[in-house]
Amino acid sequence: MSNFRGPVQAGVVAIIQIVGGIALMLGLGTRLAAFISSGSMAYAYFWSHQEMGALPMQNGGESAALFCWALFLLVFIGAGTLSVDRVLGRRRSTSDTADGGSTTLEDDSALADA
Repeated sequence: MSNFRGPVQAGVVAIIQIVGGIALMLGLGTRLAAFISSGSMAYAYFWSHQEMGALPMQNGGESAALFCWALFLLVFIGAGTLSVDRVLGRRRSTSDTADGGSTTLEDDSALADA
């Protein structure tokens, strides 16, 4: 396997971090953006810092490890209440309700009993 360090790697990582950061700030595709950004931070830690020591305190990789785990946490937490994903979800649910679609399980069970 060839060594993938240099300007190409820096460009790819910069694009991932910029696009992922903007998506996370807006709350657009939060889980996917956080997963990809977390992976890029893990890559940065293992390829740039791990060879200098076993622990982040020994090798200067505190920020890479911290961002990796913080972004990985966002994969499971998801977007907040002021995110684009949440606003789009509300619009979809209100349009479904306005069209006569049911949005709860109780409505579905009531229709099945009828």
